[in-house]
Amino acid sequence: MKSLVLIHHPVLDRKNEIQASSVTPFDIHDLARSSRTFGIDRFYITHPAPLQRGIVERILGFWNVGGGRTWNPHRSHALELCRITPNFDLAIEDFTKIAGAKPRIIGTSAKRNENSISFGDFRKLELENIMIILGTGWGLTDETMKRCDYILNPICGPTEFNHLSVRAAGAIILDRLYGLRDE
Repeated sequence: MKSLVLIHHPVLDRKNEIQASSVTPFDIHDLARSSRTFGIDRFYITHPAPLQRGIVERILGFWNVGGGRTWNPHRSHALELCRITPNFDLAIEDFTKIAGAKPRIIGTSAKRNENSISFGDFRKLELENIMIILGTGWGLTDETMKRCDYILNPICGPTEFNHLSVRAAGAIILDRLYGLRDE
């Protein structure tokens, strides 16, 4: 089983302090569509605040049981992958129940880590039961990164500017790991 997790807490803010970031509807839609495109089995969205989870539930309700299912079945099909949980541990618990095994946790960061692995080397591992985690805000906390079995190299362009949206980074990561290669 392969899953993607969008973590809203604990994440860092621009001052490197721990915060909870706000849910962004574009992230939900775009990461769900990327997940469906690249064969992800479950897309978890975590947030501790009931009001923020309510926003996600309202979006999912429209697309999964409301008028969105008829209006755009493709988007509805993608959003069926989504599950909202109050925290990362509950996402792991749900994954473990479904897969019958704990996931290998794969961290992502815009910063290079001494333990990071290239996308090519990671593909060669051919691991099963993985959970790729994405941090909102200014990224995942050190505590969360210490829970990772692997950390992927950052996505870097030819310039020093390196501040992708989480939905763009997620799409690139999924393509590099599961996209068809014509090389």
